[in-house]
Amino acid sequence: MAEQLGFSFTNISCNYFAEGYCNFGLIGLLLFVLVLALFTAFMDKLYWRYTKKDSTYYFNVIYLVLLGLLFFVLRGDLMSGFAFSLAILFAFISVLLTAAFGKGPT
Repeated sequence: MAEQLGFSFTNISCNYFAEGYCNFGLIGLLLFVLVLALFTAFMDKLYWRYTKKDSTYYFNVIYLVLLGLLFFVLRGDLMSGFAFSLAILFAFISVLLTAAFGKGPT
């Protein structure tokens, strides 16, 4: 797109909100904002609910890592930010499932 517009600097990306607008118009922008707001509100409620009960709860680590990744997703290039976030989240889940149900490598 930057090349078509004749920009000399072509290493640009859309931020999260622009991705919603470019893909689905004004409805997409509103949908992206709604999904982000609901997800962050849900995660924030879980964090504050369980932090008070148990400060060693594993979700505390996942929450803080995802909070940092939120900046990565919001700054631009939704596909790579989302892929990195899901990969890290699946890594946490696989470690937790291995610890809970299976034996690690012996």
